[in-house]
Formats: sequence, structure tokens, C-alpha cells
Amino acid sequence: MKTIRVLAFVIVLLMWLLMAVFVLAGCQTIEWCMDSGTEIPWQVWAMLVTAATWCILMLNIPSRAQRRFEQFIDWLSDEG
Repeated sequence: MKTIRVLAFVIVLLMWLLMAVFVLAGCQTIEWCMDSGTEIPWQVWAMLVTAATWCILMLNIPSRAQRRFEQFIDWLSDEG
């Protein structure tokens, strides 16, 4: 029963870590490009926008949607 809840928590935690890696890699790439005098690739900006968008969406989830997600996880737990 608790495995689904733990799995959902682990997935969200891994996504936060992945977004942190995206931001760190983007900042390091920008720094490297500025030091070497090369153009900053558009993929770097895409990584930073993706990380920022995901963080903003996760932080702005309304409490009603959080409760519905928890109910969904409970429903999955009861089925297992």
C-alpha cells in the first residue's frame, strides 16, 4: 500500500534532482562558453527554461490539485 506513495515521492524527488542538474549544467556551459569566447548554444537556454518552468509549475500547484493527486495515489494503493 505504501509502495505507491513512496514511489510517487521518489519520482518527484528525482525530478527535482534532475532539474538541479539541468541548472548546474546550463550555468557551467554558459561559463565555459563565455571563457572560451564561443556562442552559447540554444540548448542551454532550453535546459534553463525547462527547469524554471517545471519548478514554477510544481510550486504553484493549487492545494485542491494536491489533494486530488493524494486521493489518486490512495486509490492506486488500495487497488494493489
